Amino acid sequence: GEPPELVAISGTNGKTTTTTLMGLVLNCPTAGNIGQPLISFVGESHDVIACEVSSYQLETSPTFNPYIAVLLNLTEDHLTRHGSMESYCASKASMVFHQDVTDYYVYNINDPWLVRIADRTLSQKLPFTSETALGQNQAAVRRVAEIYQIPQDHLDNVLMTFRGVEHRLEQVGLFNGVMVINDSKATNPDSTVVALESFPSSVILIAGGRDKRTSLDRLAKIVKEKTKKVILLGEAADRLEQAFLKEGLLSTDILRVINMKMAVDAAFQLAEVGDTVLLSPACSSFDMYTNFEERGRNFKRCVYSYGKVLH
Repeated sequence: GEPPELVAISGTNGKTTTTTLMGLVLNCPTAGNIGQPLISFVGESHDVIACEVSSYQLETSPTFNPYIAVLLNLTEDHLTRHGSMESYCASKASMVFHQDVTDYYVYNINDPWLVRIADRTLSQKLPFTSETALGQNQAAVRRVAEIYQIPQDHLDNVLMTFRGVEHRLEQVGLFNGVMVINDSKATNPDSTVVALESFPSSVILIAGGRDKRTSLDRLAKIVKEKTKKVILLGEAADRLEQAFLKEGLLSTDILRVINMKMAVDAAFQLAEVGDTVLLSPACSSFDMYTNFEERGRNFKRCVYSYGKVLH
């Protein structure tokens, strides 16, 4: 039969959530970074596959040209590998540049890099706009749903009942009036900015890990705006603390700890009813863990064991 139409989703933040949502809305398998590799679907008959792709994969497959290319955002996450924003963009954009007039480019119109790519491609352009990170994922999915003429009630139902992805703004639970959120997948400052934007102020933030050496300016600003206390751990703690102090955080509002259990204990001791305890590290996990999943699960174990003491 015909090869399946590929809906390829890329961008610095939000890929996994968007790909998962896309699979539910289009009622199709999801592939790539989040599950089965794309190659494992060869020989099966699917009309559509939603596929999460990273810039690393795009670098190594220069002729990849999906039917629908979705780009959510581009930020300076992987500069250590790609050297410059231009080459990072080029690797993300390659899949769009290989499209033709029968294909679609779905992109975030608020991102100047993505608009620049739109100016230089043959494919049909479907921009979307969004105020928030979660809104962005949904707006992208809505655009693709239009192409496939998905019934509105099915679309609304999926978006309303979707509970999110583990380690991505995952609600761990409410403990004595304190909401606990596991955002271990926030491995760069921009992801943590996105997380903090989703909450009213009165956040107790747990951050730190292996430093990617990306700019901390935006992060420091929103940390100043949204947090009551910041708890830092891992290799990046020094640089994060310096950036936050420079932005005007008080040294008394920054706590340094050496492991996750201490971080969680401290967070619960500082938290009051109505506060949010947020693990959103802004760093990779490789200084203390094998991956962000392990870090997130360790965080949740610490939360549950502390929670037992509360009950």
